[in-house]
Amino acid sequence: MKIFLALFILSLNIHAGIYNTDDRHEIADAPTEVQDISKSIAAVIPKNRVQKLENGNFKLSGLSYVDNYKFCKDEQFVQTQSLIANCSASLVGSNKIATAAHCFDDYPGSTINDYYIVFDYVYEQGRSGDIILPKNSVYEIKGALQYIFDFPNDKDVALLELTEKVRGRTPLKVSKERVVINEEIYMLGFPLGLPMKYHDNGFVTSLTTGLSGESSFTHNLDTFSVNSGSSIFSSKTNEIVGILVRGIGDNYTLDKKRQCNIWGNGDDHVGEANYIDLLQI
Repeated sequence: MKIFLALFILSLNIHAGIYNTDDRHEIADAPTEVQDISKSIAAVIPKNRVQKLENGNFKLSGLSYVDNYKFCKDEQFVQTQSLIANCSASLVGSNKIATAAHCFDDYPGSTINDYYIVFDYVYEQGRSGDIILPKNSVYEIKGALQYIFDFPNDKDVALLELTEKVRGRTPLKVSKERVVINEEIYMLGFPLGLPMKYHDNGFVTSLTTGLSGESSFTHNLDTFSVNSGSSIFSSKTNEIVGILVRGIGDNYTLDKKRQCNIWGNGDDHVGEANYIDLLQI
């Protein structure tokens, strides 16, 4: 199961979708305080999509939504952005990263050593060509301080240690209080590998109980594959309250008339997050 989940961006359209209306926004359009927080949000990107240049910078490359995933050309984001990220993550200590455990496995190509932690993967209006990032945006993973993948008991979180301290970024604040039903929330992450998006207009829909006790909550945020590991924030405090671990719905569906794909949409989409206090931060 873990291997399948870690490689989901190469598979069919599963575990995701837009709830009602599309509430994914570019970071540049988010409130100022959210833009500040976004500087400490990272993408988990396969090393084979990151090239180190002679000057120390890094070039990112990925897949085309139109050419590789057959999206309709008029769908939001797909003409100007590429699929690069494989999971979402957050800086919660000077060299500590919170994410979902299923993003990594012992299977070749999906181990911790096969990925970089990459900050600043955002869309810039008018940018064309390759995405070039400075060397202080890309970090190696040293190992896992915590790795909790207990699917029957509904636990799926990880705390990673980087090989060095992250420069020029502030670790995010972690809530000491658990959410309640109807609490307003938002999320920052990389839906289906897109550059970072701000997902707003969300609220907690239920509190769930696993076999070993309460470990997660559900919500109505627009949730896609590669949002796995995304931090979910309280709209009131801007503190992390959960880590996105799974969703129900379609990343994309076929427009039968045009024979191309559109973003998955429906009021039956559900996202699930583990409480952040499952990690010892």
